[in-house]
Amino acid sequence: MNARSFAASTDKAQNQALGVRHYNATKGIPMIKVTRFNNSVLLINAENIQSVEANPDTVITFINRDRLLVKEPVEEVTHRIVEYRRVIQAPTECAEPVFAEAWHPAA
Repeated sequence: MNARSFAASTDKAQNQALGVRHYNATKGIPMIKVTRFNNSVLLINAENIQSVEANPDTVITFINRDRLLVKEPVEEVTHRIVEYRRVIQAPTECAEPVFAEAWHPAA
């Protein structure tokens, strides 16, 4: 298993259940999944969200002032943003430490 497939497979089922998905496994950039009112699924970057409001429908406002109306309630979108943050801030583990075994300091 190479590093790319390992990164894509780790916590994949858990992240999909939480609505957090990796759209680019090589860069490891997770996104959150939301559903528009026409039932189309959209993956968005939570880093670009400025606010989420119930108005009475859920409206996501991005930092560039674009707005998106989604089916999920505010609590669910907020939960997905929190899970996104957990995925981003989780420490990554190296499979094995990297040492330069052939290198020896000069005497």
